[in-house]
Amino acid sequence: MREHGSFDMDVDGQVIVVKVYGAWNFETTSRWCDEYKQHIDAIKNKPWTRLMDLSLWELTTPDVWELVDKVNHWANSNNQQHEVVICPLSIQKHLLERAHQVLTNVEIKFCDNLSEAKNWLKSKGF
Repeated sequence: MREHGSFDMDVDGQVIVVKVYGAWNFETTSRWCDEYKQHIDAIKNKPWTRLMDLSLWELTTPDVWELVDKVNHWANSNNQQHEVVICPLSIQKHLLERAHQVLTNVEIKFCDNLSEAKNWLKSKGF
């Protein structure tokens, strides 16, 4: 099956910035998980954080959550310290709160916009 949805991902210091677009399916999520871990390999020797911008995300198919749980378990045991999520819709926050339950070593903040997210990261030293 073809991918639906897309993402941009960059590392800035000890912060990985993920911007999510459209409605994701299993194939897009699978590729994101692989690329995400590759990006993190370069910074996982020290505490790092994820900034995830879901402003343009249109949700996902239900079959992706096992993949998301696996990559979050991996991040949890590979030095992730903080996560800030921009999610203007309450359904997004609800879905991510469930997915983030495996991030037991990570402080998580949900924000409405990029400015709020950047201010929180700055307060955490990123």
